[in-house]
Amino acid sequence: MFSFMNCLYARSNSKFHLVLSDDNCPQLFTNINLDEISSVPYNPTSILEEDDWFSINLSKTESEENEEKISDPLELLSRQIDTTLPNLKTKQYKDVKYFVFEPSGKKWFLLQKVLSGSKIYGKRLLTVSDQPEILQQPVIIINEEPDALYNYETNTLYFKKLDKLNSIFSNINSLYREATKEEMDTFFQMDLIAVDQNFSTNKIGMLNRKNIALILETYKAYDADVKKELHSYIDNLSLPKNDEGKYIIDNDKNLKNFIYALQERYYTTLATQEKRLAQAFITTP
Repeated sequence: MFSFMNCLYARSNSKFHLVLSDDNCPQLFTNINLDEISSVPYNPTSILEEDDWFSINLSKTESEENEEKISDPLELLSRQIDTTLPNLKTKQYKDVKYFVFEPSGKKWFLLQKVLSGSKIYGKRLLTVSDQPEILQQPVIIINEEPDALYNYETNTLYFKKLDKLNSIFSNINSLYREATKEEMDTFFQMDLIAVDQNFSTNKIGMLNRKNIALILETYKAYDADVKKELHSYIDNLSLPKNDEGKYIIDNDKNLKNFIYALQERYYTTLATQEKRLAQAFITTP
């Protein structure tokens, strides 16, 4: 059931509260057209176009085995809006973690995380108008663009930066997690590479740790023929090798280049034969 009026909710002290509603709640985030959301399924290797959003269906993540469930507090809010939510008290504003705006007649929530810099206390603010006035009460800044969109009819979450949602949707980092110590050790034991004794797993950068988590299971699943083709592809890339023909991994840059090779990011354009590196990619149907 959606609301027939604009509503602004707040999450404070682990509970949802009503902040504004009906005529007291203006239209927020007016630059977002919910009828024309351009999105791509979330992929950690992808780079968004300016007007695009990543999307994930949170109801689908619940059924995946061996994965920690991603919490969905907005699904809880969608069930609570038919009840009477308590109003947010003045003393509770300091504990607000995020706002949720529900536009009239839409089954959408628009979410803004409230950072400490968005809360202004102990200052006097001058309004900009033909009749300026001094505001002395504390204020919280509402941004022009939300941090996330949520369609509570389909349980689909839209966002641009995953790390902004860590504190709201617990376990959402499992979508792009870092490799464990055990996984990094397993990766370093690949027959294809020779790891320098001075380059240990604790020297692996965050991006490489995340990419190892992505590629390790994928590589294990390849059959012998695919691995043979992949090894031939990598062999043509002129990555540094030792006398035994193994790829040398002695620093984070060489590790990154080898991971990119496993992901087949190096390619040659068809028309101009220009050698390029794909900094991001999307697997298409």
